[in-house]
Amino acid sequence: MFETVLNAAQTYAAAALSAVRDLVSVDGKINAQRIDHHQRAVHGYAWIASSVQALAALAKWAEALEARGAFGRGERLVCDIAFGETIAQLLGGIPMGQNEIVRPADLGIAEAAQILAEAKGIENSNTAAGRAALIAFIRDGGSIDDSLCDATLDSIRDQYRRFTDQKILPHAHRWHLSNALIPDETIAQMAALGTFGICIPEQFGGLGLGKLVMCVATEEGHWARAARLLANLSCWVEQLRSANIGCRLLHLAKYCPLPYLPNPIRGLIWQA
Repeated sequence: MFETVLNAAQTYAAAALSAVRDLVSVDGKINAQRIDHHQRAVHGYAWIASSVQALAALAKWAEALEARGAFGRGERLVCDIAFGETIAQLLGGIPMGQNEIVRPADLGIAEAAQILAEAKGIENSNTAAGRAALIAFIRDGGSIDDSLCDATLDSIRDQYRRFTDQKILPHAHRWHLSNALIPDETIAQMAALGTFGICIPEQFGGLGLGKLVMCVATEEGHWARAARLLANLSCWVEQLRSANIGCRLLHLAKYCPLPYLPNPIRGLIWQA
């Protein structure tokens, strides 16, 4: 469906990688000092690669929906707008920060950018009329299929969505206005769902489900303005989920009895 433009974007990203590799290599090997010297270019490539990977994921989502007959007008508008905007940023400049933009000329890949600009499939794909049409579609009761095309992930997402609707939404705005902490009762209910142990291995009392499930749970929390709670806890969880999690926990166990390790997973305060 978006194969032509996606291939062109991936070719552009490959050109960016080649250009950055040349900048940071010495005798064919990556050099740490050159990475530090050219960190803006390296950062720029990271944004380019991430943007193109997002397009690949979007195209895969669209293909899965089309395969089961669920790719409708709303989904088409979403894809057109996302592809059009992302390609426009790849060509004109990706904002990496408030005052930092990476453009094709910065990496010396203007020729690759021209090829991307000429790719078929992005003409008029992101217009004011298209964005207005998407808004009108939603206002008129239309919906966008948000299935993750995975029965387990969909089930987990639905569980957290129900919890958010019932336990968070009715109270979130009041918590926000009063600058109140999330009630202990709500934290306990979230802990009962396994929220704080999603990424932690089972041998340490967690669920061992991985980062994608954590993202799904966190996203549902964001809808209800519980983002502050989930974002802070997800940072803690992701630290535990890092590459050497087992070693870190075992090292910690030398100085802290194992019974204390599951406390944060159960939503309990871990006293120093």
